[in-house]
Amino acid sequence: MNDYQITTLVSGPAPYPLWDQEAYGDFHMSRSTPRHVKSEEHLRKIFAQAQGVPVLDAGLNWLYEQGGRIFVDYSGNDGYYTPGTGVIALAAETHVHPHVAIEPLGSLLGQALLDSRGLLPSPAQDREGYIISSCLTEVIARGLESTVRLQKGAITYRGEYVRLKDMDDQIADWISFKHSARHAEQAAREYDARETVAAPARDFSPVPAPAPRRPAGLTLERELGLLDQDFSGKPFFNEASVRALLQDIRAALPAAEKPAAQTPGGRAVQLFPVPVIG
Repeated sequence: MNDYQITTLVSGPAPYPLWDQEAYGDFHMSRSTPRHVKSEEHLRKIFAQAQGVPVLDAGLNWLYEQGGRIFVDYSGNDGYYTPGTGVIALAAETHVHPHVAIEPLGSLLGQALLDSRGLLPSPAQDREGYIISSCLTEVIARGLESTVRLQKGAITYRGEYVRLKDMDDQIADWISFKHSARHAEQAAREYDARETVAAPARDFSPVPAPAPRRPAGLTLERELGLLDQDFSGKPFFNEASVRALLQDIRAALPAAEKPAAQTPGGRAVQLFPVPVIG
């Protein structure tokens, strides 16, 4: 990325954004000049670490072209992406080890990419759709982090060697270690608690939060078709891997069924209707 692109990524909202960035514009204007300067210095160190990592080069250029933004969060949180905004936050603690930030940056860029196509899990989905989308998003996130490690040299900030994986290897690992079942249960708990769990305290938490970009009538087949494109429009993984992944996620859905509620008298009441045959 050139200096102009970097400056644009860390500046205020784009004039005609793909995203809802009104709240981010207010947040950006409210930050002090020293905080802006500190944040930009931090980000330049991270971008320097990202140079020469093809997936990050492609992802950052894509984010720039789409009017996305990046800033440093000083609230003590990990990095995060805010759906509907195109805004990525990186954790302030990574300034000590800027190379630590580039792996989660790959994952967060992936979330922005999926959001731009309406593929992030959304509470507006039904329960099964939310679980499937959540699992697919997690696979992409893990795969992008692995790709960054592979392209950067396969050594983490702790000095430990890690296994090299491309996206197809990531899916094979995901299936082998039964991650679908575990993540499906986690996604089901998130969905069931979506109206009761308080949002974490972050530097940037727009209220009301923009809705994820999710087109109406999005079928699973169309979702997979949109999913299987990276920042350059090339396939993330081969068709056989996608089919195996989808089959594995669907097989995990029964383990994430909604539990029965308990009445005051202790009798279980099913929370979804049971079909009557005959």
